[in-house]
Amino acid sequence: MLQCEYEQRHECHSYHFAPFMDDCDPMVLREVWPSSYQYHTDVDHPDELANIEKIDGFEIVSVWDVQGRARGEKFSQFVRRRPVVCDTIEQAIDGVDAVFLADGGGDGSKHLQWVTPILSQGIPVFVDKPLADTYARGKAIVDMANEHGTPLLSASILQYVDEINHFRASWSRIGQPGLAVIRGVGPSEGAVVHGLALMHGLFGLGVEWVEAMGELSREVMMMQYPQSPQVVLLNTSYNTFDWFSCEVWAQGNRTNPPRKMYMRSETIGDPEFLPASHRIVTLFKQMLDTGKPPVSYDAPLEQAALLDAGKRAHETRQRVYLKDIMTDRA
Repeated sequence: MLQCEYEQRHECHSYHFAPFMDDCDPMVLREVWPSSYQYHTDVDHPDELANIEKIDGFEIVSVWDVQGRARGEKFSQFVRRRPVVCDTIEQAIDGVDAVFLADGGGDGSKHLQWVTPILSQGIPVFVDKPLADTYARGKAIVDMANEHGTPLLSASILQYVDEINHFRASWSRIGQPGLAVIRGVGPSEGAVVHGLALMHGLFGLGVEWVEAMGELSREVMMMQYPQSPQVVLLNTSYNTFDWFSCEVWAQGNRTNPPRKMYMRSETIGDPEFLPASHRIVTLFKQMLDTGKPPVSYDAPLEQAALLDAGKRAHETRQRVYLKDIMTDRA
């Protein structure tokens, strides 16, 4: 386990995903991440991770933390088999069968640097979202994986939540959406990519262009698919925090009497993240069993391109086409 969070908080995704892979101590989770603890457990089983379905076949044997040994020691207390705390990435990956790179709050800018010694040794790796902060770095990671014949997986929980299928099924009442507004949780790259992943889960890949507005980079992103829909992603500041949601309006002419043309998803937050996280770890295990990428690299690459385009659109106040981002590898 590589813990790559630069924030003052402990690495949130290592604590979130580890219980799906190994036996963990809920009391340590309550100390480090009390908000996560309340969803991993329930009131009838406060001393058990009762809401977690562990996937067999994993043993977390080592941990490295980007901020030093103290945080690595705390994570080692969390995992009951007490993984070895390492001082370098090279020590942590020595002799392992796979690597889980957890970076819950990061921007992806260091991922190419961190995965290079992993992929060069032919070790399969999960790379937390975003795959990279730019399309060029993301493509370099994928090219390296292909060069070494080593599979990798990069995913956001939001692309695998149950609400995607539930919400899409409700569109039969209104017809195909022409406009969508996705409510995100903040303008940092790690938060924005969640909203982009939810968009991909709902509407697929193939965004044509991006426009941006707001005081902060990527605070409000407008994205257009070749035909429809147009998607507005609101990545407002954290002091107006809310869970994720999506609203859609159908395309078509007005009728008399008016037909229903609007639907809103359920809110998507920590309770919905648990089954989605289980799916990601299941895909990770599938990758290790087959030696092949369980899903295409297209989604994380397009998400990196969208981060790139959103930043450029905010800086220039002009529309940015993804085809230009994907052909400009500088």
